[in-house]
Amino acid sequence: MPSSWPAIVQFLESYMPLIHTTVVRWKCPKRDSYKCNSDGGLESKAFCIRDGHGDLVYAEAWKIDDYSALEAEVKGFKRGLLYCLSHNLIPLIMETDSLIIKKILDGIWEVPWAISVDIREIREAMENKNVTVLHTFREGNKLADYLTNMVVNFASTNSIHFNQNNELPTQAKSILQLDKQGTPNIRIKKGKNKLCRSL
Repeated sequence: MPSSWPAIVQFLESYMPLIHTTVVRWKCPKRDSYKCNSDGGLESKAFCIRDGHGDLVYAEAWKIDDYSALEAEVKGFKRGLLYCLSHNLIPLIMETDSLIIKKILDGIWEVPWAISVDIREIREAMENKNVTVLHTFREGNKLADYLTNMVVNFASTNSIHFNQNNELPTQAKSILQLDKQGTPNIRIKKGKNKLCRSL
């Protein structure tokens, strides 16, 4: 090995970005309970409900107009919550990949004016109900994310819904099955090395 090799490695490491990885899994709720994952984007919103076996109970997605991504996230969350409560799907876990929604509902962050009405309605609906709100990364919210994107690609309809596993499109069935098996998803995030942090 050349004597200069350690210096070369040290030089390269100082310029290469750091890579952080996290294992993310969708976790099945307990038996006789339910989990509702929700998602929203600039053009659509969706939610999907699964039971204690990881099987689909119900899912919906809609196209939307004139909403920000945060507004769509909140409206998807609210619609999923209200559906579950109206059909007595409790105990319930509401899971979102929006950290903003989680922090707001925990009372840690202030409520932006644009979503204040929806947040108030969500809080009122959850009051004295057996509902837990959890945050997950996008990699743990794949089925809701897939449905959110799927409805945008259906030019002939403004909404879609599914009542059981076998009604889902092939790719969605695959996501659901991998989730049921606890298949890990790898979340990759780039960080800054020592040199970059010092600049």
